[in-house]
Amino acid sequence: MAREDKIFVLVQSLTQAEKSYFTKYSRMSAVKEKPDYLRLFEFLDTQKKYNELAIKKYFSQEKFIHHLARKKSQLRDKILESLSMFYTNRTIEATLRQRMNVLPILHEKTLAYADLERELEQQIRSIKKVAKKHKCEAILSELEIWEKRLGKTDKNRGIGKLHTVVTCCFYNLNNQMNAGEFDKAAGTAEEIEQCWNTFCQSIPQKQQLAYCYDMLMLYWQVDKSDKAVVWLCRILNCENIKGGEHYVHDARVLQLPIFYDYHNRQLEHRIESTRRVLANQNRLSEFERMVISCFRKLVRCTHSKEGLAVIGDLYRKQLEYQQKHPSQIQPTWAAIKLWCERKGVAAVG
Repeated sequence: MAREDKIFVLVQSLTQAEKSYFTKYSRMSAVKEKPDYLRLFEFLDTQKKYNELAIKKYFSQEKFIHHLARKKSQLRDKILESLSMFYTNRTIEATLRQRMNVLPILHEKTLAYADLERELEQQIRSIKKVAKKHKCEAILSELEIWEKRLGKTDKNRGIGKLHTVVTCCFYNLNNQMNAGEFDKAAGTAEEIEQCWNTFCQSIPQKQQLAYCYDMLMLYWQVDKSDKAVVWLCRILNCENIKGGEHYVHDARVLQLPIFYDYHNRQLEHRIESTRRVLANQNRLSEFERMVISCFRKLVRCTHSKEGLAVIGDLYRKQLEYQQKHPSQIQPTWAAIKLWCERKGVAAVG
């Protein structure tokens, strides 16, 4: 089933109050009385179902229609910007997050002006006081990371407290990923990376594998192959951890598209190694065979169109098998399906 256009869905999700605010917000910050993205918004708001042909016909005399994808991207950014402004100061957490926006700015300035570190610490203490009063655990977790960065945490709080911080960090990360807020998630991931060695002191090895898998999936989603490879290797180097076998298995399959995107010269060796290990573990199901067969063909392709056809074939076979055997869907299926779609095969498949 084809997915609905993301910008159209975003427009349809807005409440009447949010739409009204967006319209006013757009006029306030625009040179024109009614900017192009606002006109596009108003048209999308009238549609019951997304129809790109209708959009192009309606705006056929407008210059911006020749760059519709760019204009839709601008519309998305403006909607998200207005939502951020609309909900500012409406909740305690939103107010505190607004105040936290200044922390990275102050931190950067302390590199040149050390005296500003006191101001940064004061801001953290002030925000933390309100967050404690209103039990804003997510805010407290983020402030804990700031305190660690500045070396101001109380070392006597113990491993239990640190474990809570780790849990909250990854809770935030998963929420941001599920909401499609990948820029925010990438920022959270960078904070986690800086504290990872400290975090590992409080996390059981099995849980470390789960968190490594979260980091792997995020960096793969945002096309940061170099970082995805780092977290992938951490998982593959822990194959003997009891209870974490399924993370290693999934990573072993996902390494094929990841290293394919990374243009790894050892990909052919990795394909054979994956097949051999999974066969020895008696975990070479029809799905894994489909994926391995696809990448065996891909490494031999000499043209991009030829490679796209191979990926499209994998995409179709996966969908067909999924329809016939819905109870046998594996966690890696969604990731492989998304990878195929990012290569542009949905349109041709």
